[in-house]
Amino acid sequence: MPFSKPPPVEPPPEARWLDLTDRAEVGREPFFSGRDAEYEVFRRAINSLRLGNIGGGTMIFQGAPGAGKSALMLECMEAVKRHSTPEDPWVAVSPNPGTLKSPVNFVTSLIRAANKETERLSNINSTAMTLKFNELRKLGKQLYREFYERAVGIGGISVGRKSEGDCFLDSYMSTETAFSRAAPLLENLHLVVFVDEAQNTPVESSTREVLDCLHRDSYGIPLVAAFFGLSDTQEVLRQCGLSRFADQRVVNLEPLSIVDATASLRRMLDTYYIGTESEKDYWANRLAELSRGWP
Repeated sequence: MPFSKPPPVEPPPEARWLDLTDRAEVGREPFFSGRDAEYEVFRRAINSLRLGNIGGGTMIFQGAPGAGKSALMLECMEAVKRHSTPEDPWVAVSPNPGTLKSPVNFVTSLIRAANKETERLSNINSTAMTLKFNELRKLGKQLYREFYERAVGIGGISVGRKSEGDCFLDSYMSTETAFSRAAPLLENLHLVVFVDEAQNTPVESSTREVLDCLHRDSYGIPLVAAFFGLSDTQEVLRQCGLSRFADQRVVNLEPLSIVDATASLRRMLDTYYIGTESEKDYWANRLAELSRGWP
């Protein structure tokens, strides 16, 4: 019988990475409140990637202006950063939507973020982890050089400088080649791609290819993508070829409950307003009512 790899075993709750209890421990935005259901969508996708499931975990968080998309994204990014360790490096990548139309520019953004994170981890002072830090430092120095050498070896690719200290490749490389050439350099990391203002994603053929790699087959790069944008973001990404999402991976951000809106406003008043407790309570409740859940 042909050998088949057994499915990954879910660890016990106490060993899960990025559990719900982590929300209070990741340096979250001080005024952030609520969004438990939305955060759970993100947490499940991250745990799936951690267990080795690559592809199909793309998430969309969309809503009206002021719905709190950026605040949710920043909290999720902070969670990824806080849980990145030398033993288990995680990289939060935040490319501009326009980058998605160029496979070389997008893959370069992955490498740039990975390089920055491995360099940060390598600078952590711990004698017990000296060997691991040296490996990370070596990786950080090699990422750019190896990717460009791999790319140049293809032929027909020119290397130049867009600005001081910023190497780039002309965008003649295919999407498949860009991802497959970078995969060996990133295979020991976990990358989480956060695209803000995703409604501005260019609807072009090259974008379709990059998004297909993000969503379906990343050629071995362990990554998952989360798009944050206005209410038409799903339609824009559908025009770019993303139409099959896993269950509950498309989230429409609705107004916060009055309780959550009040809690968020109260934290803001505790930080910036010098007044009595009763005054803070009054203004938090009053502003929450006026905001109708959009503080």
